Amino acid sequence: MFALRPLVAAVVPLLACGEPPEPTRFVADISEPDGGGVSIGLTVHDGLVAGYACGDDPAVEPYPGWFVGEAAGDQIVIEKNGWTFAASWSESGAEGRLVEPSGETTSWSAAAAAGLSGTYAARDAGCTTGVVVVDGADPVVRGAWCNRDGEQRQVTPMAPMRLIDGRLMVVVELSSGERALSVAPVELPLAGDG
Repeated sequence: MFALRPLVAAVVPLLACGEPPEPTRFVADISEPDGGGVSIGLTVHDGLVAGYACGDDPAVEPYPGWFVGEAAGDQIVIEKNGWTFAASWSESGAEGRLVEPSGETTSWSAAAAAGLSGTYAARDAGCTTGVVVVDGADPVVRGAWCNRDGEQRQVTPMAPMRLIDGRLMVVVELSSGERALSVAPVELPLAGDG
């Protein structure tokens, strides 16, 4: 009986540690009345931030892509290739602005992600594909596949839109044909494209 006590004492501290905290995720959709728009995803975890912005067709519209960095408390400003991504957040939501190289500014506010909502990613062809899902009665899905040469193509979700083993299946049309990708919720640190 006395031999078991040290073992029990050693197990208790391990159980007290619990699971590591999950990333905090936010999504926003800024749809324009005449069609088009931009979707923004924000993932925050342990001081690291991944912001992602994508419009309707990244092959013909300006495509800012990923903004990755370290947070100063509950806010971040990241500049990349003439674009500026600014965000601040709390438990209840996030807000910020996306500034194009031309100076055009899009202000956004985002709710905490729930259901299928979130930012998804997959590394493929030397670049990180990104997808933002804003779930609801009429879900909005915007995303882009890219390669190391800078080529970009729009991705679309496979029907029916659902998670399979925690991943969302999307399709991209390439000159070589249709390509299916499995994108997972963003985990930080995000590999590449920062």
